[in-house]
Amino acid sequence: MHETRSLLVRITKYFSSFLLCLVSLSFLSGASKDSDKDVNYSVADFQKHLNQELASLFEKMEKVVVVEPANEGEIEALEQERGFVRKAIANKRNALDNIDESYARLVEFIYGSVEGFEELRGYLPDSLIDSVVENLLRGEFDDVESKLVSVIIDEISSKHYASLIYYERGRIAEKSDDFRLAYLHFEEAYRLDPTNPKCSRKAVEMALALSDYYGAIDILESALWGGHLLNYEFGRAMESLADYSKAVEFFEVALWEARNCEPVDNLAISKSRRALAGIYTVLAEYEKALSQYELALRENLNLGEEVVLERVELYKAIGELEYKLGNYSEAYNYGELALEMALSTQGIPGSIICQIQNFIGITCSSLGVYAASIKYFEEALNWNLEHRNSNDYLTAALQSNLGLIYIKQANYVGAIERIEESISINAVIYGESHPHLAVNWSILGDAHQKLDEYQRAEECYNKALVIYLDKFGADHPKVSSLYTQLGGVLMDQGSIQECLNYYKLALESDLKSLGDKHPTVAVRRNNLASVLNLVGQKQKAIDLYTKALEVNLNTFGNDHLSVSVDRNNLALVFRDTGEFDKAIMLLEQSLEIGKKHLGEDHPDNAVTEQNLGTVFYGLQRYDKAIEYYDSALKKFKKTYGENHSTVAYNYFLRALVMCDVLEYEKGLESFEVTLEFYLEAFGGEDNRTIDVQKRMEILKKFLKDV
Repeated sequence: MHETRSLLVRITKYFSSFLLCLVSLSFLSGASKDSDKDVNYSVADFQKHLNQELASLFEKMEKVVVVEPANEGEIEALEQERGFVRKAIANKRNALDNIDESYARLVEFIYGSVEGFEELRGYLPDSLIDSVVENLLRGEFDDVESKLVSVIIDEISSKHYASLIYYERGRIAEKSDDFRLAYLHFEEAYRLDPTNPKCSRKAVEMALALSDYYGAIDILESALWGGHLLNYEFGRAMESLADYSKAVEFFEVALWEARNCEPVDNLAISKSRRALAGIYTVLAEYEKALSQYELALRENLNLGEEVVLERVELYKAIGELEYKLGNYSEAYNYGELALEMALSTQGIPGSIICQIQNFIGITCSSLGVYAASIKYFEEALNWNLEHRNSNDYLTAALQSNLGLIYIKQANYVGAIERIEESISINAVIYGESHPHLAVNWSILGDAHQKLDEYQRAEECYNKALVIYLDKFGADHPKVSSLYTQLGGVLMDQGSIQECLNYYKLALESDLKSLGDKHPTVAVRRNNLASVLNLVGQKQKAIDLYTKALEVNLNTFGNDHLSVSVDRNNLALVFRDTGEFDKAIMLLEQSLEIGKKHLGEDHPDNAVTEQNLGTVFYGLQRYDKAIEYYDSALKKFKKTYGENHSTVAYNYFLRALVMCDVLEYEKGLESFEVTLEFYLEAFGGEDNRTIDVQKRMEILKKFLKDV
C-alpha cells in the first residue's frame, strides 16, 4: 500500500507558513495584463470554435463507443478515453452556456500566457516568442504547441525558465482539453523546478483528472507548498482510491488549516465540509454528513456574494441527502431554496439551474405531485435542448425522468418514446454497459409490463440486471430493485414461487442497506405481502402491510399516494379474512387520495374501485359491486383499450356476479371475453386460463341440463 506522511508532521511543517495557504486564481491561471497588443479573437470566433470542437468530440465519442475491447487492459483504456472525451464535452458545453464569462476568462488566460512567454526572452529566440504571441492573440493554441515542440529544453541554462516553458505548454494543452499532454508538461515543469508551487499543483490537478491517483500522491508528498490546499488535494486522491478513512483525515486537516489561515479562506472551509459530508454519505454515516452540511451552510450565510454558488451547491447537496433519507418534503424545500438563489443571482450557469430543476422534479414525483414534477422537468429540458447538443447527459436524464412520470400517469406509449430516446443518448455518451443504461432499461421494462408485454419487459429487466451485477455485485440496492421488478413480471406470467423468491431477496437486501424505516423497505414489504396473501399466508401479509403503512404515514403523512397504496393492499387481506367494514373504510380512504392526486379517470383509481366491488360482492351486495365494476371498466378501457389484462379480469369478476344473481347467459358472455384474452396472453397451460375454462364448462353443462 502506498504510504503517506504523518498528518501531525504535515500540520507542524506548515503551521508557520499559513500565508502560503492561499494561492490566488490569478496565480494559478496567469495574471491578466495590460498589453500593447490586443486580442484578435472575438466572442463570435470563440463561440464558433467551441461548436466546431464540440461536433468533433461527439464524432470521437461515437467512434470510441462502438469499439469492442479485447481484454481488461483495453477495457480500462477505453473507459479512460471515454472519460477524457466526456470531460472535454462538459468543458465545451459549460463554456457555451456562459459564453461571455468564458470569453473573459479566455482573454485573461491569453494575456497571462503572453506575459509568461515575454518572461522567456533571452532564453528563447525573439522571433519564436513574437510568433507564439501572435498565435496566442489569435487564439491559435495548436499552432503554439507545434512551434514549441522543436525547442530543445536541455540547452536552456536555467531550470526555472525551462520549467516555465513546460508550464505554459501545459496550460495551453489543458485549455485545448488535451489532459494527457497537459499532465506530461506540468509533470516535467515540476521535475525541473520543484520549488514552484504552481507547477506541482497543476501536475496534481491533471493527475487526478486522469485517475493517476498514486502519481498525484507522489507529487503531493514531495511538494514544497502546504496548507489546506495540499491536504484537500490529498483527500481527493484518497477518496478516489476509496481509502475513505484517510480521505476523512486529510479533509479534516484541510478544514482546520483553512479556518486558521490569515485571512480565513471561507470558500475552502465550505468545500472541505462538503467533501467530508460526501465521504460520510458514502459511508452511510448520514448524521455526520448532515452535520457538516449544516455547519457549512451556517458559516456560509454570514458571507457575501463571492460564495453564492457554493451556497447554492450546499442547499442542493443537503436536499439530496434529505431525499436519500426519505425526507422528501425537506428535500423539496432545500431544492426550492437552491433554485430561488440561483435564479436571483447573475452568473449562475444555466446547467446548474437545470440540475436543480431536475432534482426538484424528482422530489415532486416522490411526493406524488406529478403536474409540478413535469413542469420542472420540461423547463429544464427545454433550456437544455435550446442551449446544448441534443446528445447531452442531462437531456437523457430529463427524458428518462419524464418517462417515469408518464408511467405514473398511465401514458405508457409516451413513456416508451421518452425512455428509448434516453437510451439512444446514453449509449452514445457512456457505452452499452454503463449503469445509466441499466436505469433506462429497468424503466422501459416497467412501461412494457404495464402494457402486458411481459417478455419484452423481462428482457429489459435482465439487461439492467446484468449491468448492475457487473458494476455493483449481488448485494446492492440497485440489484434488489431489479429483483423486485423481475418478481413482478414473473408474477404476471403466473410464476408465483419464483416471484416470492425474488421479493424475499429484495427485502433482505434493502433491510441491510437502508434500515427498517425507509420508504423503499415499505415498498418491499408491500410486494412480499401481496404474494404471501395470494398463497394463503394472511397473517404474515397483514403484519407486513401494517409495518409498511406505519412507515409511510410517518414519512409522508396521511394524504399521500404511497399511503393510499398501503391502505388498498391491507384492505384486500381484510376482505379475504371477512373483515369487510375495515376493508371498505381503507379502500374509500385510498380512493379519495387517488382522485385528489391522479384525477378521476386514472387506472389506479379504477383498481381501487374494482377492489371495492369485490368487497361488496363478498357482502352479497351485487348491485353495488356491479356499480364499481362498471366505473372501473370505463377507466380501464379509456387507458388501455379493449385488449388488456385489467379489462379481461374485470369481465371475470363481472361473470361471477352474473352467475350469483342467476343471469347465467351474461355470465358466460363475460367469461368468454376473459378466456379469449387469457388464451392469447398466457396460453392454454396457464392456471388462470384453465380456471376460466373449467368455470365455463360447468356453466355450459348447467345451462344444457336446464
